[in-house]
Amino acid sequence: ELTLPVSKTKKIARITNPSHSLTQQGSQLLTFCGEYITKFVLAEAEKEALKEGSKTISYANIRKVIMKTPGLAFLEDTVPEKFIIGEHQD
Repeated sequence: ELTLPVSKTKKIARITNPSHSLTQQGSQLLTFCGEYITKFVLAEAEKEALKEGSKTISYANIRKVIMKTPGLAFLEDTVPEKFIIGEHQD
């Protein structure tokens, strides 16, 4: 069973590419994919956080998972390194 509302996925798809429409089955599949990827990334990021002795998942943990997982290469441009003016922040 899906926990994300399919209507929200449809809305995101419509905003992202207004010239395309999705069937109900397409929307459900897209929602499932989004949930699956999110669960995977969070599970792996939690492992990274625990390795660092933290119970809290950080941006850096999520970024590390995305950068080291070949199947998530399509997300690499969504997690740039964070910078503070004049300093580099991991």
